[in-house]
Amino acid sequence: DNQLDAKRSGTTIVGLWMPVGSDMATAFNVGDSSLLHFWAGGGQKISRDHSLHQLWLEGGKVGTEPSKRVIVQALGISPLIAPHIVSVPIAPGSVMVACTDGLTGTLAPDRIASVLAGSATAALGAAALVKEVLTGKARDNVTVAVCRL
Repeated sequence: DNQLDAKRSGTTIVGLWMPVGSDMATAFNVGDSSLLHFWAGGGQKISRDHSLHQLWLEGGKVGTEPSKRVIVQALGISPLIAPHIVSVPIAPGSVMVACTDGLTGTLAPDRIASVLAGSATAALGAAALVKEVLTGKARDNVTVAVCRL
């Protein structure tokens, strides 16, 4: 029934596994929730969006640029899920940020790193990021979890 399909909603997800004593972290995501990894002197997004925009980027940017907001996988609406899974090296001082696109769509990575560097704890860093997004021009909801090693 097309009316039922139009009313279905799903969710995105991102997760992180860091075995005690390991120097590797494994992350997964479905949809456009992100995992960011920051370290002294650098940082990067380690998740991969499941969006039309990401497919367009990977396909050589052929045709009109699609919206970043159109996702092609989500829990609860996609019949088959193929999570992006990646392992990265970690070290003491690393900071991992799991978040929705309300954060990454509003704050640049260097601003996220700056807020985290100015926060005494992971919890205070997460709260400061949410506050900055909500007092700015957020285009979406925001959820943030921060883990400092």
